[in-house]
Formats: sequence, structure tokens, C-alpha cells
Amino acid sequence: LSASILINDNFNGGELEFTYGKKYSEKVSMKSGDLIVFPSYMMHQVNTVTQGIRNSLVVWCLGPKFK
Repeated sequence: LSASILINDNFNGGELEFTYGKKYSEKVSMKSGDLIVFPSYMMHQVNTVTQGIRNSLVVWCLGPKFK
């Protein structure tokens, strides 16, 4: 699992985006203190920050495979 917590929100851009297949993606709006946990194998990216600095804490957890 991957987990990301947003530390600040005084920036523009930098949305966390998940891609499902070739045609569909979803941007996740987060504010300071928000936490998102998702399977690490999901295709994802952080979009370009256009103003300010984006700070986040990212952690990974390893365990038995999902069934």
C-alpha cells in the first residue's frame, strides 16, 4: 500500500491523479492534513506544481498479497 498525506496547501497545481486504463483518469483534490491510501500498483502521478511548493509525506507498507 502507498499512503500520502499533504503537509501544506499554499500552492497551485500538484494534484494527485490516478489513471484507469487508457481513457479515464481522476484528479484527487486534497487539502493540508488529508491522507489517501491506495494500492501501490495503481497508476498514479502528481501533476506539475505551477506556483509555490508542494510538501507531502509518502509511506509504503508491505504485507501479504491481496487475494
